[in-house]
Amino acid sequence: MSPSSRDRPMLSCARCYLMKKKCDKKVPICSRCIRAGAQCLGINRSDKKEVPRSALQYLQARLAEIESGLQHVHSKQNGAVWNATEYTNRIEEKPTENAYNYVLSIADMAFGTVCSPNLLSSNPGIHYDAKLFYGSERPPLKIPVKGIYNEEPPRMASRGATFRLPELPHMVARGIPLHVAQRLFDNYLKNILPRYPCFLQSDLVGQFNTFFLEIGQEVSESNCFVVSMVLAISSLTSKAHDFWKVASLSESLQRDALRHSSFLGLSSFRSLQCVLLLIQMALLLPYTSNLWYLSGEAMRMAISLGLHQELRGNPKLDISKSNLRRSVFWTVYQLERTTAIASGCPLAISDEHITTELPSDIDVHSKASLFISHVELNKIQSEIHGVQFFDQPLPEGVREYGDWIRNMEIRVQEWQEQLSSEGDIPG
Repeated sequence: MSPSSRDRPMLSCARCYLMKKKCDKKVPICSRCIRAGAQCLGINRSDKKEVPRSALQYLQARLAEIESGLQHVHSKQNGAVWNATEYTNRIEEKPTENAYNYVLSIADMAFGTVCSPNLLSSNPGIHYDAKLFYGSERPPLKIPVKGIYNEEPPRMASRGATFRLPELPHMVARGIPLHVAQRLFDNYLKNILPRYPCFLQSDLVGQFNTFFLEIGQEVSESNCFVVSMVLAISSLTSKAHDFWKVASLSESLQRDALRHSSFLGLSSFRSLQCVLLLIQMALLLPYTSNLWYLSGEAMRMAISLGLHQELRGNPKLDISKSNLRRSVFWTVYQLERTTAIASGCPLAISDEHITTELPSDIDVHSKASLFISHVELNKIQSEIHGVQFFDQPLPEGVREYGDWIRNMEIRVQEWQEQLSSEGDIPG
């Protein structure tokens, strides 16, 4: 059937609809409106507002009106005969004020009814906060938007077990005996912070002391969040046989932390550090948060803060702050790469766009040296991931795929030998 013979849908006119008469739907005016000499418009039956009877007819009329206006503008501009030099100069000039205003008015008519300031404005904070707190699964699959902490009742590790924690009050962390909290905190500083150096140790110690020792003083939301999350993460490393008790306590501490998470609505260095704590928690209990969205948000925030670019010659940054800045970015990098590669998904940023140097204050004979080793491994994994699965071109200077394979084997072997020489190969 030819396009010209197809019937285009037409709305019944408003006049016939309100009179409850059958409309013959003739265009551009139905028979009843012709006899009555009335304007023939359609009607939106949901809100009873008058609308053009044919969307195509309306758009064609508007297009003709705009073209007529543009021809009028061009006729004014082409009133005089220009030589080639004058024509070239004319092209390089800005359009006349009338033409400029006319184009703006057309754009306003096109977008003014469908776009609002809220739609066009950007939100510097976490865009997907509704998606962050539900169980992790492979990102390309369709997954629910509603987080598990909005469910009634919420999922818990202790569900199905005979042990249940009682309903705990706010500030769960302060209900933990000080000597137990101190032990959990020291465990985090000794075993977890070197692996994910997203805080200065002195900063964490100061926050812990403010939270537990300076009773009566006002505690900030970020302080409550950080201390609660540190204890939640550290408690999951317990060797206790009854895992349900440990997991339930950890979940309660995380829920307590999330009650003090309003500051995460703004993108800041502190917010990024706290998101990294949520990711660490999700690595241990994947159903408490969504690793894919959390790691993506962390990298987006890091890029928006410029952490992927090395700051050179900035007198405001001392060595410790500069190294913290690097450590936080490479922690984000490591967690984002681990999640994306394990999920078979694209990377958030290519290595070629990263100029941030590795931290310079890490002792090669300490546990923190493993952090650098894992970053180097993530770089190797990123290249393999991109070339093998996402059509990334071979590195500069490598012409054949076989040569690239041999180069990667050498790099992996060198990385392993370096770990062997340090005596710290992760299991």
